[in-house]
Amino acid sequence: SLEYQKELIVKKETGKKKTVAYTCAYVPIEILASANVAHYRIMHAGNQDEIMAGESITQSVFCDLTKSVLGSFITEKPIAAALDHVYTFFTCDCMRKTIEAVNSNYVPATIYNMPRLLKDESQEEYYITEIEAFKKDLEELTGEKIEDATISKNIALYNEARRLLREISTP
Repeated sequence: SLEYQKELIVKKETGKKKTVAYTCAYVPIEILASANVAHYRIMHAGNQDEIMAGESITQSVFCDLTKSVLGSFITEKPIAAALDHVYTFFTCDCMRKTIEAVNSNYVPATIYNMPRLLKDESQEEYYITEIEAFKKDLEELTGEKIEDATISKNIALYNEARRLLREISTP
């Protein structure tokens, strides 16, 4: 919401918290919450000005979501200027290129990889290393250790929120 974006900008301006954005549902928000960062999911796919601005750098075959993510930086949206870092877990080539452009031109951004095979032990181990790297990067950004107990608490909290959303969304 616009109010939440304003709150993040104020936190950035007052130095109270690091402010990060993420672009994908695969980013573990439980770890973001545990890191005590203000976090915001960049989702501007309906804004035509941002889409057109993003297309000035991307290719026309990119989806509107990736164009609008980049467009929010090009059009200098206040929320984009308030960010300390952007994170994503790689799901498609278009988003990878978009985040690479954000990293090269606007704000530090990190891409983590998702495993491609289900129920494969080596893929599971690889994913764990990516999650641990994400946690370590957040600790370096904030200068604070993220406790496993805090992560567990936030997993329970977000799982309950998801359960409640499913409950009210099911006929």
